[in-house]
Amino acid sequence: MKYHNNARFTYHQRKEIKRRVNDGESVAKVAKDFNTTRKTIYKWATRDIFYDVSSRPKKYGYPQCKWKPPKEKPIIIRFEKKHPGEMVHLDTFRVYCGGKKYNGYVAIDSCTRLLFAKILDYKTQDQARHFLDLTRSSFPFKIQTILTDNGSEFCGSRKRHLFEMECLEQEIIHKYTRPNSPKTNGKAERVIRTLKEGWYRKKKYENLEDAAYELVKFVNWYNNYRNHFSIKMTPLQKLKMVA
Repeated sequence: MKYHNNARFTYHQRKEIKRRVNDGESVAKVAKDFNTTRKTIYKWATRDIFYDVSSRPKKYGYPQCKWKPPKEKPIIIRFEKKHPGEMVHLDTFRVYCGGKKYNGYVAIDSCTRLLFAKILDYKTQDQARHFLDLTRSSFPFKIQTILTDNGSEFCGSRKRHLFEMECLEQEIIHKYTRPNSPKTNGKAERVIRTLKEGWYRKKKYENLEDAAYELVKFVNWYNNYRNHFSIKMTPLQKLKMVA
C-alpha cells in the first residue's frame, strides 16, 4: 500500500486509533500514546477509509483528469448600417514626420467602409471641425450620424465648441463612445491599425509632404482595390451596390 511521503501512521495504526476511541478511551490518552495531537486522533476516529487518497484537485468531475474542454470562440456581433452615411466613425492618431509630431484624422463609413484620412497639425476642436468639413466634401453621400470618443477635440458645449456647433449646423447627430471603451468605436480603431501597418510603418517619412502623398495613395487603394473581410468586396463596390 502506498502512503504519502509525510504520512505519520500506517493503515493498521489508523484503524487502531478509531477502534480505541470507539471503545471509549479518551482522545487525550490515545493522542499521548501515539505522540500526536487530539485533532489528528479526531480525524482518523471519524473516518471509514484509512488509506491515503490523492489530494490533487478534481477537474470537471473526473479525478486527475488532464483533459479540458476546448474554449469556445467568442461570438462576434457586428453592427452594420444599411445605408451610406447612417453612421460615420471618427478618430485620431499620432503621426511623426521629420522629427515633428502631427495628428492623423480618420473617418470611415459603417455601411460601405469608405475611408477618408488626413494629416493635420493639431488635435483641437478647430482642426476637428475642419476635418469634418473635408470629410463631408469627400464622401458622396450625406452624413447623418457620427460616432467619436470623448476627446476634447470632439466633445464639448454645443453652444461654444466648434466641432459640436458644426454638427448642429450641418444637422449631423453626434454620438459618443462609452468612457475608456475604445472598442465601442471599433471600426475607427481597426482602420487606424490598418493605416499604421500599410502606410505609416512602411517607410520613414522625412517630411509632411511625402507622408501626405503616400497617405492619399493608400486611401485610394483601400477604397478602390482592397476587399474588405466583413463586406466581401471593396468599399467602392459596396457603395455602388447600396446607392
